[in-house]
Amino acid sequence: MRVAVAAVAAAALMAGLCPALPASADGADPVVHWAPCVREDVHAGLECGVVTVPIDWDAPGSGRFGVAVYRLKARGPAKGTIVNLPSGPGETGDIAFATLGKVVPDYDLVGIDPRGVGGSSPLTCTVTSDLALPPILPPVTRSGFEKLNADQQRFRQHCATEPPAVLSHLGTDSVARDLEYVRQALRLEQVTLYGHSYGTLLAEKYLARYGQHVRAAVLEGVMDPTQDRRSFVTAPAEAAEAAFGEFTTWCGATESCALHGKDVEALLRKAQQLADEGKIPGSFASRRWTAEVVTLAVGLQAGRGSSAYADLATTLAALADGRNPEPERPGEDPPGQRFPYADPIVCQDFAAAVRGPADGAGDLAATRRVAPTVGYDPNSSQYTALCVGWPGPAPGVAGRPVTSASTTPALLVSNTGDTATPAPWAHSVARQLASQARLLSVDRTTHESSAGEPGCAGDAIRDYVTTLRLPAPGTVCVPD
Repeated sequence: MRVAVAAVAAAALMAGLCPALPASADGADPVVHWAPCVREDVHAGLECGVVTVPIDWDAPGSGRFGVAVYRLKARGPAKGTIVNLPSGPGETGDIAFATLGKVVPDYDLVGIDPRGVGGSSPLTCTVTSDLALPPILPPVTRSGFEKLNADQQRFRQHCATEPPAVLSHLGTDSVARDLEYVRQALRLEQVTLYGHSYGTLLAEKYLARYGQHVRAAVLEGVMDPTQDRRSFVTAPAEAAEAAFGEFTTWCGATESCALHGKDVEALLRKAQQLADEGKIPGSFASRRWTAEVVTLAVGLQAGRGSSAYADLATTLAALADGRNPEPERPGEDPPGQRFPYADPIVCQDFAAAVRGPADGAGDLAATRRVAPTVGYDPNSSQYTALCVGWPGPAPGVAGRPVTSASTTPALLVSNTGDTATPAPWAHSVARQLASQARLLSVDRTTHESSAGEPGCAGDAIRDYVTTLRLPAPGTVCVPD
């Protein structure tokens, strides 16, 4: 989950995932209209389709729109169908097909673009001369909050879906109902779910509504829908603090580290000060360097674990020296161009928006208590600002505990040092599902999936999908 102004080419690609097809009449049997894929980057043999669904499932006569569907058939007779539930929000439904096709080649793979993403009425915004991306941290003063409100109002005026009404119906509860419509259209009695990160939230919604049609479900990088705003930012902050601490320890013990023998925390503070003084040129993720942007850049690399430590040391060394570690962009996107912006989808699943400066100050105080060095996790904290002024959750959606109507327990997979979807979230969902889930922990700091990887966790996922065998309770996998 992140905020970024994407390239204009990406916007054009996302808008053209599948060909436009006429909507079916209300009340007609569910059907997928298949056609050749128009993208050039698709997996060999991929089929692309469109199914028309109601904009508002509670008022199906209010209009319909097309949802993009993908299918990759098994190599030989299929043993079943696995539905990929993409991460992000912002990833398309075929994003994991390459991995899953290698892991379980004897299963058909199906995916959809969730509402607001890719070929399913994508949420896009227009680049304007006064474009103001939401801050990484919400304001803690009344004047700052009033400015955020004004900036968000201007920003939203240049963002839309087509049809426009879809904008208020982007939450995963609606997407779960879209997915059930696709299952019916494909005449599938049961499906196996695979969701990663934000896709796990969609899996949880589907398990609650339509679990009787779920043969098995793998949820990696588990989201917890019962979080309130404060817990949404504190658990990731604590994980971010631990990740930076691991990097500091590694650097102190590794002579090849660019910061070996130096006070890493002091260099972080120096880089943040230089950024706030305007002494670091250029930008990162379309933002000029500030203390918050330094924290964002450092946190993204620390959250990738030991594979990124050498690069993180080089990045922090450059920033503390007043140099921009990022290659300069040749120019900003020209005004009038559109870019995909899926981040506000989160706002319809979690009551994440701060209601005023007191909320922002309270959240920051709470995150600093658990993360005295890094202060907060930019990835989660940014949503408390960017959700201001966007449609929030429908009544009764946010905070609803996870349930399952499936007769097979779900397999929850959580990396112990994950900063994007922290391990406490997976433990919470495991408690909510009780006997209807089994938690598998992987002892590593990263947000990456274990599906397709060799070793304990990847083997456990493959074994569960193919045989429904669960790992022993309390299993912790230690990667090589």
